[in-house]
Amino acid sequence: SPVLGLVSSTSQPAHAMTEAQVLERLNGIPVFAITDDKGAPLLGALPQQPNRPQEAKQVLLFFLNPDDAQTLLNQLRTSNPQVAAKARVSVLSMNQAYQAIKGNKDKTVAFEFVPSKASIESARAIIKAQGKTDRDVPPVPVFFAISGTGNQQGLLTIEADGKQTVPFFFEQRDLQGLLDRAKQQQPNLAKDAKIQVTSLFVVLD
Repeated sequence: SPVLGLVSSTSQPAHAMTEAQVLERLNGIPVFAITDDKGAPLLGALPQQPNRPQEAKQVLLFFLNPDDAQTLLNQLRTSNPQVAAKARVSVLSMNQAYQAIKGNKDKTVAFEFVPSKASIESARAIIKAQGKTDRDVPPVPVFFAISGTGNQQGLLTIEADGKQTVPFFFEQRDLQGLLDRAKQQQPNLAKDAKIQVTSLFVVLD
């Protein structure tokens, strides 16, 4: 069972990880892409939009939910069966995706992380409850929890390998499951927990 803690404004501040530590954590996060039978990613044509580089003509999608990748593959089998015949859904680590993005020096390929529909809907509900609009919904939401009040309010943590770690989830339901389990052992801390949302890219920064 998870052991919850709190990083508050009156306790020792949280320390950022080094880039090497971040990349190590990203190795444990799966993402899903459509590739050919040799593992080479299949690129899609990219409609030009004002916020995208003009030189980017193709897009590589990294899905956070394998079902969404499979849905796109099924659509490809209908629209382009010759290409789809050798296509499959492949699992990569987010570190591999990150390295591919860093290595795209000529910017001819755009990369997009695709969150699940449920993740976007959960993020939208939290954002609207805060009085904000759809424009404030993060493109790739991650969910975390805060607890406490006043100066004692802070980020909810879990104990991992003897260290207090702030957990982030791509799905609100996974975070809620953690809180539900924790309520059995630490009801006072868990019952006041509030789920918040931010962007994956803010967390990485």
